[in-house]
Formats: sequence, structure tokens, C-alpha cells
Amino acid sequence: MVKRFGLGVAFLAIVMSATLVIAAPAVAAPSDPFTGVWASPDTDGDIVTFAISAPGADGIRHLTGFDPAAEACEGGPATAHGSGTVAGATLTTTLTVRCGPTVVFVGSFYFTASGDTLISNTSLNPYTRVGAQ
Repeated sequence: MVKRFGLGVAFLAIVMSATLVIAAPAVAAPSDPFTGVWASPDTDGDIVTFAISAPGADGIRHLTGFDPAAEACEGGPATAHGSGTVAGATLTTTLTVRCGPTVVFVGSFYFTASGDTLISNTSLNPYTRVGAQ
């Protein structure tokens, strides 16, 4: 119970900090297919989230992700932070994934807008928007 509560608090803290990252750049038009908080059911039954900022003046977006039970962390929580740019319908990012303070890997993640969802190269399930700018 305490461990689950701790993960819930960690999740809330990451989502709140991600929301602050999203709020920092100029507000995007509501039709922006990427800006917001997104969630996808993971194969292990939990929910993976990503917060994607509106583009800055240079076109760069900032991302913050959270997986409460990541395989890369042997079932522990993982965070991802990075940035990327959009070309066409695809957001190409470079993210640093961590288990606690330890960097597990740095890699490319792709999110392709498809209607009201994002399709990612790292998830079997699409991401749906759970929070707007």
C-alpha cells in the first residue's frame, strides 16, 4: 500500500511538473495535434504518460514521460525527458530514460498524429489525450 501510494505521489509530481513545462511556452492553437498530456495502456497493465509542450519560437517541443512499472527499470518507475520537432504528422524526439537517477538509455521516439491519437514506435497501443493545453 505504501509503495503504491509512493508511486502515485511520484506520478502526480511528474504530471504536475510536466504541466508546468507545457505551460511555459506560448499557448498553442487548440488544433495542435501534439500539445497536451497523453496516456497509453502498457502491456504490463499500467498507464504510460507523456506531456508534450507547445513548440517554442525555434519549433522545439519538450517532453516528459512516466512509466510506473517499466521493464527497463525491472518493474520500477521510469521517467523520460527530452525534446523534439515536428515534420508533417510526426514528432521526432530524443529522450533520456532514467530509473531513479540512473540513465538507462537515450534514444529516438516517434509520435505520429492520427486523428485524436498519437501512434508511437515504443507502444503497442495508441496514446489518447488526457489533458489539454
